[in-house]
Amino acid sequence: MENRKGSQNRSSKMESRKEARIEVARWKAETEARIREEGHKEEKEARLKAEKEARLKAEKEARLKAE
Repeated sequence: MENRKGSQNRSSKMESRKEARIEVARWKAETEARIREEGHKEEKEARLKAEKEARLKAEKEARLKAE
């Protein structure tokens, strides 16, 4: 009887560890996805800023040539 209880306890511990590993893997995947997304967002913002500056510079040069 005692042996069976010990076996159930080990099984329960193994299941808990398995669930914990799954939860850690899920958290890690979500974190990596969020970091990747933030990186893409920063790249996009930098690209848009550079495009805006280039457009403003071109407009300024065009105005100076027109005068």
